[in-house]
Amino acid sequence: MDHSIWLSRSVDINDIISNVFGVLIGYIVLKAVGLVFPKLVQLFKYFNQAS
Repeated sequence: MDHSIWLSRSVDINDIISNVFGVLIGYIVLKAVGLVFPKLVQLFKYFNQAS
């Protein structure tokens, strides 16, 4: 069943659940890397500052 507009793709609840868990796992990994390598996180914060 096509749930999108003008695309031949369908959306399944399993796709949504997988994407949510992927985001959560990525966030946890990012926080863990920040705890182990805090200077690396500070480096990226420097690059994200607006001029």
